Amino acid sequence: MYNALARGKFKLESDQKEDTLTSSVLDYLLLLPDTMIWEIIRKSNPENSELPPHVGRVLDVHFWPSWDTKDIPDVSNTRYIEPDVFIEFEYADIIIEAKRYDNNQQSEKQWADQIKVYRENISNDSDNKQLIYFALGGIRVEKKSIIEVDFKSYDIFKIRWRQLMEIITSYTITIELSLEIVPTSGSYLRILQTILDALALHGYYISNHIWFETLDSAQNNLTNSLTRISLWIPQTT
Repeated sequence: MYNALARGKFKLESDQKEDTLTSSVLDYLLLLPDTMIWEIIRKSNPENSELPPHVGRVLDVHFWPSWDTKDIPDVSNTRYIEPDVFIEFEYADIIIEAKRYDNNQQSEKQWADQIKVYRENISNDSDNKQLIYFALGGIRVEKKSIIEVDFKSYDIFKIRWRQLMEIITSYTITIELSLEIVPTSGSYLRILQTILDALALHGYYISNHIWFETLDSAQNNLTNSLTRISLWIPQTT
């Protein structure tokens, strides 16, 4: 997707940019090790202390899954709804609803509809899994929202595209500094850089002062960073 866009293989219409941004960024993000995927998503949220530090392995990923809404009352679309991304982790299910810009585009009604349909058709009570909902982009304030669906409260955690970009930049710099010590992490670097390129194609750029601040922090915490990188790399027996 990203390379076809970057090389002008097809025209990027304005009404397609939300989907191409979501796909270009999250397609590549989900190629990373499972622990790293969750680390990046979690740290991109300003209220990450409320999120679990570990959610286990990625079991399945669905982009724009079509969830049947027939016979489910009070849902806007009477045929189906499509959350942007649904990630099944070992210990949690993640719904991501993405919007193109970092302004007020998200809808509480859309969040509630998706959670209602998830509860009716997708969740398995015997799994006892936590549902974690992220509104990515399209937010006015970063503070989480709490909504009620069928008399149960749900947290809606919020991430700006720029926050995601800054976290990915910090990982990129950390890996660059450690390449001589952990050369096998070079494949992660290529994936992360492709994500940053995709964000830039859609108008999100890292500023010089943020880059230098991140570099300084990464240099000061290199020992801790090497420990983290070692956890991402699959162990051979």
